[in-house]
Order: sequence, then structure tokens, then C-alpha cells
Amino acid sequence: MSGSLRDQLLKAGLVSEKKAKQAVREQRKDDRRAQGQNQVTEAEQIRQKLQQQQAEKQEQDRLRNLELQRQREKQAVQVEIRQLVLQHRVQKGHADMAYNFQHKGKVKRIYVSDAQRAALVFGDLVIVYSERDYELLPASTGEKISARDPDAVIVSARESVAKDQEAVAEDPYAAYVVPDDLVW
Repeated sequence: MSGSLRDQLLKAGLVSEKKAKQAVREQRKDDRRAQGQNQVTEAEQIRQKLQQQQAEKQEQDRLRNLELQRQREKQAVQVEIRQLVLQHRVQKGHADMAYNFQHKGKVKRIYVSDAQRAALVFGDLVIVYSERDYELLPASTGEKISARDPDAVIVSARESVAKDQEAVAEDPYAAYVVPDDLVW
């Protein structure tokens, strides 16, 4: 039983020599077609991979450009704020009274006059942090700056009054009046 299946079928008389050769030719043609298709599919796979890499690169470039644009816009806002502060700042002069306020979890101090302190309390002046220094500005300018960068305005009595009014409105015990003669 040695030999290939083709030889065995020829000896048994089940297949003629001509049909056996034709089957071999067809097998070779099928093999060549399969190889050609594999090459086409490999080329197609490489093309798809390159397209995918280009798409990923374009997405990364787009994200990088968006980030650069955000940074430029932020820098432009900072320049606008700096210009507003330089144009509208209130001169501190010879102030002898310390005004304490909180910034980034720390208590800071700025020296103001009596009139400036009263204006701060009533909300006519605000304190703005600009270029490593605290500046006094009119409230209208403070609102403009706050619209551009809410973190720039440090102290604004109008904002604190608004927050206090919201807290009072949400207070569930606001309807209950505490008597004046109550002694603890």
C-alpha cells in the first residue's frame, strides 16, 4: 500500500491517466489562486492598517490643536484681565488698616484706608489676584473680570451677600423666629 492515492486509483482502474493529470493541474491552479488571493488580502490588510494609522494620527493632531487653541484663549483672557487691572486699579496710597481675607485656604492681608475698607464691606470695591499681587478694583470692573475668569476675583461683598441670601432662602427653620429674650 505504498504510493499516493492517485497511483493507487490508477492501478485499481478507477481513474484514467488523463483525468489524474487534469486533477493535478486543477489542484495547482487552485493553489495559485489561493496564493494570489492571500497576497491581495495581505495588501488590503496593509492598506487598511495604514489608513487606520493615518486616521489615528489625524485625531491626535486634532486633539493637540484643540488643546493649543484652549491655551491661546486662556492666555488671551489673562492678558485682558491684566489690562483691566492696570487701567482700573484703585491706588492703595498710605493705608494703615489691615483687611484680612481668605485665598486658596490661607488668610491673606492687604492694607487699605478707612474709605476703601467701607467700600469693600459695601461691595463697591473688590479684591483681585493679578500677577502675584492683590489689587483693589471697582465692582463693575470686578464683574467684567469675573465673567472672564471666576477665580481671579477673590473678595466681592456682592457675591457673598448673594450667597448668604441663597442660604437663608434654603433654611428650613427660617419661618421659626427666635425670641430676643432667649437666654442660653
